[in-house]
Amino acid sequence: MSTAPRIPLSIFQLCPRKSIDYALMEKTKNAVVMPLNVGWNDLSSWQALWRHHPKDANGNTVWGEVTLDNVEQSLIYIQDKPIELKKIKNRVIVNANNEVFETDLNLL
Repeated sequence: MSTAPRIPLSIFQLCPRKSIDYALMEKTKNAVVMPLNVGWNDLSSWQALWRHHPKDANGNTVWGEVTLDNVEQSLIYIQDKPIELKKIKNRVIVNANNEVFETDLNLL
């Protein structure tokens, strides 16, 4: 079985930082579009990210060093330091680069 060709990182880094829509698709006359149902989700919101990733027994998606006590249906991303969370539900909590973001998961 052969593998797909890969662009070396050094060449890839020289490419302009543009979406494929603008950089390629709007300029070509040789594109073909076919319908495909693969359950695509562009993960454009915290709620989409939570729905897409595995959850623990209480419905939490967790990254980082986190201790949970009575936490349900939440998305937790902790980058900076260990944290303990208690008695929360339907929350997004992000701690990265010494900043904290917190909101209701259902409002997004």
